[in-house]
Parts: sequence; structure tokens; C-alpha cells
Amino acid sequence: MRPSRSSLQKPDGVIRARRSFPVVLAVALLTVVPHGPTVAASGAAAAPRIPESASSPSPREQPAMAYDPVHQQVVLYGGYADLGTYSDTWTWDGATWTEQHPATSPGPREGAAMVWDDARHQIVMFGGGQDHDTWTWDGSNWTRLAPLTSPPDRSNAGIAYDAVRQEVVLFAGCCPFSGRYNDTWTWDGSAWTQQHPATVPSKRSSMGMTYDAARSQTVMFGGVGSSFGARGDTWTWDGSNWTKLSPPTSPAARRDTALVYDEAMGESMLFGGLLASGAVDGDTWTWDGSSWTQRFPATSPPARLQHGMAYDAARQEVVLFGGQVNGNASGDTWTWDGTTWTDRTPPVTTPVPRVGPGFAYDATRKNSVLFGGTIGGDGFDDTWIWDGSTWIQQHPASTPPGRYGGSMAYDRRNADVVLFGGSAFDGGAVYYDTWTWDGSNWTERTPSTVPPERLYEALAFDGARNEMVMFGGAYYLSEEGYFYRNDTWVWNGTTWLQRLPAHSPSERSEAAVAYDAATRQVVLFGGGKLSGMNDTWTWNGIDWTQQSPANTPPKSLGARMVYDPSRRVVVLFVADGTTWAWDGTNWSKLHLGGSPPPRRDAGMAYDVARRGVVLFGGQGTTAPLGDTWILFGSTWHMVP
Repeated sequence: MRPSRSSLQKPDGVIRARRSFPVVLAVALLTVVPHGPTVAASGAAAAPRIPESASSPSPREQPAMAYDPVHQQVVLYGGYADLGTYSDTWTWDGATWTEQHPATSPGPREGAAMVWDDARHQIVMFGGGQDHDTWTWDGSNWTRLAPLTSPPDRSNAGIAYDAVRQEVVLFAGCCPFSGRYNDTWTWDGSAWTQQHPATVPSKRSSMGMTYDAARSQTVMFGGVGSSFGARGDTWTWDGSNWTKLSPPTSPAARRDTALVYDEAMGESMLFGGLLASGAVDGDTWTWDGSSWTQRFPATSPPARLQHGMAYDAARQEVVLFGGQVNGNASGDTWTWDGTTWTDRTPPVTTPVPRVGPGFAYDATRKNSVLFGGTIGGDGFDDTWIWDGSTWIQQHPASTPPGRYGGSMAYDRRNADVVLFGGSAFDGGAVYYDTWTWDGSNWTERTPSTVPPERLYEALAFDGARNEMVMFGGAYYLSEEGYFYRNDTWVWNGTTWLQRLPAHSPSERSEAAVAYDAATRQVVLFGGGKLSGMNDTWTWNGIDWTQQSPANTPPKSLGARMVYDPSRRVVVLFVADGTTWAWDGTNWSKLHLGGSPPPRRDAGMAYDVARRGVVLFGGQGTTAPLGDTWILFGSTWHMVP
């Protein structure tokens, strides 16, 4: 049972906070552009956040998708989650997603327009985010083209390939600075040409658009207008003009939907989207050139918006990936064969990319334990162990609520891993609960005394005093915003006790901390509020002492630190991607072979059994990361 709190407490034992905090704490390396709406499906309660497979693209919204008939695979590019915009390329062969590693890449973007150009035998991608560039994909690499004239910057435009006229058609979309468009452009492989039809649909973006090969015309449905109202109209483009149709039945007005042409069935298929009412739908509709027909399959993907879809001609099925489900980015894969939806999400093999997971080495079980984290939206509630070569997902009978920014450390005296606090990010709930992991299950503890709620606090086991030491963290107070702590607490395995040292580091969160067995002191480095610091402090069980080393790492938020017994130094990984060592009196920069990319708020632990530092995930320069690195000797090694 969780202890009682202040008047801000909700019945579930958490403190409610706004959802903006991770943008402050975990995304300083990013420029985050506001995206589409965050909504929950009509009538659906927010479910625990369980991430999808890491053998497929990470959960995301607004990916660009198109089918490549030459290589018989669906291509996916980019998209975004709350904590970043992606720049990765993936292909789907009907059974497996494979990440591609082209020599050249268009860079991070979401809501790009992408289609197969059959006359030129290549995929064409335009815009996305604040871009107006044109790229082609030949199956192995991206090439940026340089047409003399281009449509203005835009995202969420409609795009289709007109097979009769052998040109790509681009319509409307949304510009970051100039509102929505209703212009029509065509691409002939070397130049964009603006068309000037006599009749034009109203300004919009986020519509469904595809080429209807049976009727030799492009069909468009829905979208969102300049007044943010969802559209429910159907239009066709014949190569020179737009025509508004009046079918007897139509899907409800919506935005952020997807529409593709099903060659095998000879009809276009539309799925999901955000309705004018604000509800999210998971309905399936088909268009035969004159009428819309709702389909009622026995199984359907969860309701969603901002998903990607493409028709896989080799397998004669529509492929759907990702989107926003229950307010969170999704990473599931579904196929539609004309009558039935099938969940094709690959099995989970490794943790998906994430920021702010709890991570600690379990010396009793000789493996590293990972819990939670986020890519934005709700925090994950999955548990994984790393055995030195493989990630293995655990399925405990009980588990803490999903969260990010919780702290974890191994309690040597009680032979279990301790988890404290963090934020659910489901409405910004900040926790003050204590959980322990015994290698097979999580147990919520009910101490008589509990520290106040917090996230991104510093937690380490003090081997000299046989107790857990916790310092600082961030918290939220009413509507006044986020505040920071500089209190010190210890956990003795039964309850929390507050220490009142004469000296203390200033208020902060995202500090790095580790127990230095060589000096028998806890070492704390950096952290801060909105910007990082680079001060070094030590804890002797009674008081904090600020150190004055001759050299010091750069100011940092979200650095990670562990003690390396083979070197008898504390190893620090800083957000800029550099690695440092603390010898008890001074910092020295390590010049190692290989290096993980810059990141903050990763998981890091020292694997005693394998004698190496393990680093996982964190917030990269553009998006959350999901890579695993091990520092053996003088070299960082990335785990394949």
C-alpha cells in the first residue's frame, strides 16, 4: 500500500504533472517541432505501455511508406515519436523488417510524401517536416535531386503515381509557416510543374490519396482544413482537373488517415484516422470508383491515426505500420488481404529504443536488469535482462507501473535490485514508490517513511555503509511547474531514512552517481536544472564534500557513471559521447577505440561477470536509441 501524500495526491498514489517535462529533461539535444494531436481511441482506456519488437522499426507516427516492385519489398522511411524524429530506412519482405544502411540519407523527417515512380523505376520522396527537397531510392541508396523549381516546404501532403500520364502527383499539405495548401504539382522525373486546374479542393493536409488503376484516376479522401476541421469529401484527379464526387455513402470526416489501392481487389482501401468528433477510429472502407463500402473483418488493428500504409504487390496485400494508438506511438505491423486483417508484428527480441530506463547489474543473478523508459507518451513497463550476449524479456507476475526516469541500483546487503520513483508520463504522473526485483518478480515495498515524489534522481549502493543512497531529482508542484530537490536519503532494505548533511550539492536532477570502492565513497557528477553542471561531490555516509579536480568533464545532464573494479576507477559516459575516469582525486579523459554516439539518460552498468561496462539506449542527437555497447579494456564494442 502506498503512503498518503499531500492534497495533490490521486488515489493511485502518484502526483499528477504536465506532459512537457521530458522535453525539458530528455531532449535538450533535440529541436522538437510540434506535431499532430495526441488522442486516445473513443471509449478506450489508456493501457499499460508495452513496446513492440526491436526487430522492426521502433514505434513511430507519420512514417513514409511505398512499395518497390523491382526489389519486391515495402520501403519505410522516418517518422517521429515524442522524443525525436527518425532518419532510418527499413524494408519489409512479407515476413521480416530489415534496416537498411545507405551511404546517403535524407535526414530526420516526418510526414514525408513517398511513392513508387514506375516510369523511372525508383521511389520518389518529397518534403516532410520543414523540408521541400526531392529524393529517390534505388533499392540501396538515397539520392538528392536538384530540380530548378520545387513545391514549397510541407508535410502530410497527398501523393500518388499516375500510370496513364507517367507522372507523380502531389497535392496540398501543411507548411510550418504558411498554413495549409491546395496546390497541385506533378513530377516527371526531372522537374516539378505546378498545375492550375479549373476546380480545386479546399486547403488541407493529412488526407488519404492514391492512384486508382482500374479507373485511371487519382482518388483523395478527407484531411484537415485551415480551420483544423476534418474533411469528409471525395475527389478525383484525371490529369488536368479535380472533380468532387457525391457517393451515396462515405466514411465519417477524418484526418490523419491512410488510403492505398489494392491491385488484387481492384479497389482502394482506407483505414483509421482522427474523426471530427475527436475520436480515433479503426474502421476499414473500400472505394470502387463510385461508392464507399465499410468492411467488418473479424479482427482489426487497434484504432489509430498517422499510420503508414502501402500495397505489397508480390504478396497481394496491404501493409500497415505504426501510427498513434491510445495517445502513444505504435510499432505494430498488420496486413490486409482484401477480407482479413492479420497481425504480422515480429516477435520481440531486444528492447526497443528508449530514454530514461532503470538499469542495474544484479550481482546475485549475474545479469543486468532493465526496466521501463520512454520514447515519449506513456512510460514502458517491460523488464529485460542482459546476460552478456543476449537480451531476454522477463514476464513477472507483478510489475511496477510504466515509467521513465526512475532510478535503479543493486542492494548488495539484501541481494535485490531497488527501483524508486520516476514519471509515468501518462498525464505526467510522478511516483514515490519503492520496488525490488529478486530475479523473477517485482515486489512493491511499503516502508514506514518515504521520500517525496521525484524523477531522474541519483541512486547508488554505498558499499562501505551497506545502504542505498539517493540524492536529488525533479518534482512537480500544482500549476507552478517543475522544481528540483537536493535532499539525501538512505534505504536500509526496510525503510527510507533522511540524512541531513551539513553540506550538499545544489538542487538538480539527471546527475551521474556511483560508489567508488577504491576510496569507499559515493561519487556524484553534474546534472542540473535546465542546463548541466560539471561539479564533483563525494559522500562519506555523513556529509557531502565538493571536490576540486584539476581536470573535469564538460557540463552534462543525463551522464552515466559506474565503478570499474578492473581499472579501480569510476567510469563516466558524458552526453557528448566522451568517456572519462575518476581516480579519487582527478578526472582524465579516456582515449578509447570506438565510441557510442552522443546520448543522455541511457542505461549503464558494470557487468562483474564479464568485466565490462554495458551501455544501452538513451536520447540521441535526433531520436531515442536502442543500441547496446560494451566497454572491454580500451575499446567500446557495439553488440550486433
